[in-house]
Amino acid sequence: MHPVSCGSHGPLWTKRTLTGRAAAYLCAAIVGLASLGFYLATLAPGLTWAYDSGDGGELAAAARTWGIAHSPGYPSYLLAARAFTLLPVGEIATRTNLFSAVCAAGTSALITWTLVRAGKRPVSAISAGWALALSPMLWSQAIVTEVHALNGLFTALLLVPAALSKPEGQSPWPRVAVQALVVGGVWGLSLGNHPTAIFCAPLVYLALWPLGRRGLAGLIGILLGLAVYLYLPLCAASDPPINWGDPRTVERFWWTVSGTPYRQFVFALPFEHLWTRMLSWSGLLTQQFGWAGLMVAAWGIAARPKVDAPLLVATGTAMMLGTVFAVGYNTSDSYLYLIPTLVCLGLWLGTGLDQFLSALDKATHPRAYITRAGALLVLTLPLIAAVRRAPTLDLSADRAACDFADTVLERAPQAALLLSRRDAHTFALWYVQHALERRPDVSVVDLDLLGYDWYTAHSSRQLALDVADLVAGGGEQDPQRWADVAVRPVCWIVGQREELACILPSADRTRDR
Repeated sequence: MHPVSCGSHGPLWTKRTLTGRAAAYLCAAIVGLASLGFYLATLAPGLTWAYDSGDGGELAAAARTWGIAHSPGYPSYLLAARAFTLLPVGEIATRTNLFSAVCAAGTSALITWTLVRAGKRPVSAISAGWALALSPMLWSQAIVTEVHALNGLFTALLLVPAALSKPEGQSPWPRVAVQALVVGGVWGLSLGNHPTAIFCAPLVYLALWPLGRRGLAGLIGILLGLAVYLYLPLCAASDPPINWGDPRTVERFWWTVSGTPYRQFVFALPFEHLWTRMLSWSGLLTQQFGWAGLMVAAWGIAARPKVDAPLLVATGTAMMLGTVFAVGYNTSDSYLYLIPTLVCLGLWLGTGLDQFLSALDKATHPRAYITRAGALLVLTLPLIAAVRRAPTLDLSADRAACDFADTVLERAPQAALLLSRRDAHTFALWYVQHALERRPDVSVVDLDLLGYDWYTAHSSRQLALDVADLVAGGGEQDPQRWADVAVRPVCWIVGQREELACILPSADRTRDR
């Protein structure tokens, strides 16, 4: 380990005088803890629908109950989030929101660590880490329950060996094999969080290629990481309350993990909307680091093309693949698939900032105070921007989703059957009922999911009635038919004010008269 020293070459924040592992860990801790502080100050106190996090209720409830979330199942996320649901802090969604915050803070800390280990100035690394952590997109996903912050963390974990890769020479075979095993395992687990991690393949290749034939151990690591998908059939066997896809058979398992129900959105953006989306997303990327930040990142990319060529090709390919997929994916939240691209840009931003300080140092030597002023500017600009944007991102008072579910369940009659037509409503009700364990007498049915045979079978078991027969008869949209078949009150949500309407079974209505 190299000593941490200020040396005799000038201030430690403008020179490469803070070196070695200790420096890398110190800088990473500074960035991670500061970022976490901003996240905690703006964290949603419970379940929220903000920033396209409508799936949060389902994810939190599935993590709490050993359930299965919507395709592709997200086993890596559910297992990690479940560990956080055991913390004695706030309600369940508070803990899963905290999990997102830790993932995002870890992402920025890892990028900072990597930059310092790659020989960049600490001030450049810290500034780039803060700029990434406090960018609006990553920040928004750090304070809600969603899978995207973990996606960013996995990208950063794969960037570390890719950016620091070098031939191992005569290193002991076990050490190299373990390194390859870990890289492969991380990638396998990242694919267990989201299939778009496949676009990180160039980073994995760059990390394993210098290891030669010994890097083939990474294939074993990939298989071990992908084994996380065994979570799905194992948990489905117990028929949990949230059992998306019911992947107990090979056919249903593949249907779930391959994302079959969402293939219709892949490259489905109408051509006439392509230019509009590209323009809006170019503005979105500009909002993350600003024009100046993007120009500095471009400087970092272009500064040493021959030296950095392997990393440039790997990150460039990963960013291109991810961006093309995100642009063509025809959903309103597809912009969130740009987070891995953002993480890669954060690495190049740090490289560009280091080049800027080097150029400033040479141009102003021996007037060191100018370099110090430049370093101070580089260090503080991300924090100033963060303080300005914090009020617009703040979710610390947002309880809309929980208030909705609490109100609906409070007003629902005893043993009511709640019919839902919106994912956000269904998932919020699932969360309050299954994660917070309120109103177990009530049953929630999502009408949009009744088109899937696994859901009708699951609902039949949960409700103790033949839902498939009701659907086959075309009565699934008729609340009165539901009430008569289930012999229980049926309620549904109406209007923009999300009011609750209820109806009794015909026999009860006749008797009441």
